[in-house]
Amino acid sequence: MKLLTAYNYDPSNMRAGGGITYVHNLLTHMLDEGIEITLMGVKLSEEQSFEHENFEFIPVQEGTDKFWKFLLNLRKTVINLDRSDFDLVHTHNPLAMHPFIKKYPNTPKVVTLHGMPLDWVKVNYKSAYSPVSLVYKKIEKNIIENVDKITTAGPYTRMRLTKRYPELNLNDKIVSIPSGVDLNKFKPLNKEKLKKELNLDKYGEIIIFVGRLAEIKNLNLLIKSYLLFKNKFKNSTLIIVGRGEKVDEIKKFTKKLGLDSVVFTGSLESDMVVKYMNCADLLALTSIFEASPTVVKEALSCGVPIVSTNVGDVKHIITDPYLGEVVNSHNEKDFSDALIKMENLVKESPDEVRATCRKVACEKFSFENIASEFISLYKDLCTK
Repeated sequence: MKLLTAYNYDPSNMRAGGGITYVHNLLTHMLDEGIEITLMGVKLSEEQSFEHENFEFIPVQEGTDKFWKFLLNLRKTVINLDRSDFDLVHTHNPLAMHPFIKKYPNTPKVVTLHGMPLDWVKVNYKSAYSPVSLVYKKIEKNIIENVDKITTAGPYTRMRLTKRYPELNLNDKIVSIPSGVDLNKFKPLNKEKLKKELNLDKYGEIIIFVGRLAEIKNLNLLIKSYLLFKNKFKNSTLIIVGRGEKVDEIKKFTKKLGLDSVVFTGSLESDMVVKYMNCADLLALTSIFEASPTVVKEALSCGVPIVSTNVGDVKHIITDPYLGEVVNSHNEKDFSDALIKMENLVKESPDEVRATCRKVACEKFSFENIASEFISLYKDLCTK
């Protein structure tokens, strides 16, 4: 089977982000299953180190992964692509599918929604939301009508999409396939050894955030909540892993509150993310919107429980007290109370917490199973 896919990432330069991790894990597992894949992506590294006998890389732009620029360059590349031997097209954003609909009208098409793109506009450009949403929904609806299947990572995005377009009767078109985790990489490691290796052994309690430093992640709430948490746990630290447009603003806010125990690591390779996660007692997520956050599943795979706002399908994942707490507000006192509650539980029952988190991750988030679900979906579409 020959698959054509598109996403604005470079497999030889793995930046942090749930979408990037999801797409890359899916790609590598399907390559190993014998699927021939052509990826239209972005070139961020001069040296292209990612290689596989079944893999072809077509960079549509170089030096940046900016999404809107990617869409424009993707359109030009698709128009000029002199190929017609693909069995299926799969994109990871509805807008990215647009040029393929005209180019390959008879080729089966799958689009994956990692979230609801308009949520990002609503948070970052409130005044522009209404006019942008009208145009976007018109385009998105047209794309949805012209693809064969839509996949979502969980019930939350599925529910919102069917509610947005009730006239399309999307229940039969949407398939929920959870985002997964590389369980061989994200796994429990020796916590005390890693704390020494990373110079974190001077701290007692460790909270970690991993993700993009963006408005939608609501990191001011996390900083304020940690300030209250630190009143109880004096020797604690908050580690913030990731890059993003809000990094300078968040650092200034942290300094303004007089917090000198917040560590900013910047963007890290996935192997280092695993190490930092294994040093943590808790992973904190204070987002305003999410779909099915990969970072939650990665933390659980490392045996680390979660404290999260009630976003996306998090409440469907955290279903056991040992897995974490879901906070139904964006109030720093409520979030801090949940952090303190989970920290006390980790201190009381560390082995039980770690084992429960890992067990659930292994049962639900194996990428081998998820890749198999996609391959089955592809085969069904290609044989119709």
